[in-house]
Amino acid sequence: MNKFYHDILTIFLRDLLIRTKSLTMLLNMILMPLSYLIFLSLSLNNMLSKINFAGISITYLEYVFPGILIIGALQISMLCGSLLNIEKRSDMLETILSSPISRMAFIFGRLINSYILSFADLFLILFLVKIISPDISLSLGFILLGLLTIFLFSTIFSNISLILASILKSEENYTAFISITIVVVTFISNVFYPSSSLPMILQKIAMINPVSLAADSLRYTMTKNYQTILQNILILLIISLVFLIFNYKVFLKAQK
Repeated sequence: MNKFYHDILTIFLRDLLIRTKSLTMLLNMILMPLSYLIFLSLSLNNMLSKINFAGISITYLEYVFPGILIIGALQISMLCGSLLNIEKRSDMLETILSSPISRMAFIFGRLINSYILSFADLFLILFLVKIISPDISLSLGFILLGLLTIFLFSTIFSNISLILASILKSEENYTAFISITIVVVTFISNVFYPSSSLPMILQKIAMINPVSLAADSLRYTMTKNYQTILQNILILLIISLVFLIFNYKVFLKAQK
């Protein structure tokens, strides 16, 4: 058991070193939420004085920043598969898997890396939100729920990215598929606007979209609708477990 934890730590530290050495990734973590908050939120915040959410009136910035937290975690999670593609191309993956490190430790080490970076991104965005709009309330309960939501959400999409990287043989196909996935799950959701503004069929899809479920889990803290929050968290938990198990089976099969 100690070896299993040591293997997880080894993969985690290795991935963290690779990711943090990438200037592009670090700039993306900082500039992406900053650009959303400044150029999108503030401009629309002036155009849309108030938005009705679950019976209460809130500013557009209050509505959109939980979604920006989720989109940040989405982009970080998708890097899991990108790393796997790089390792496949350089034959580094074969070297890692020929070592005594277990497949499950490899997956967990990579997932934990996504968690840590997503948590860092969460605190960065919350810091920027308080600078831009000091009146927005960020309670301890909101932050703790944010960490739990990001944990489950990152589990889902980190596993999805690893599944796609295992199945798709071409790096070009993987990159194209991931780009399409990010666009689809972002815009068929309630991240930037209430899903009620979508066509009816897209509203149905948005209701079960993990992006919408995660964003709403955070928004409902403003209305203290704990039943809906618990419901969304349970759905995210079930989806994350399904994709974790599926990823393990696909990864084992693909790397034999």
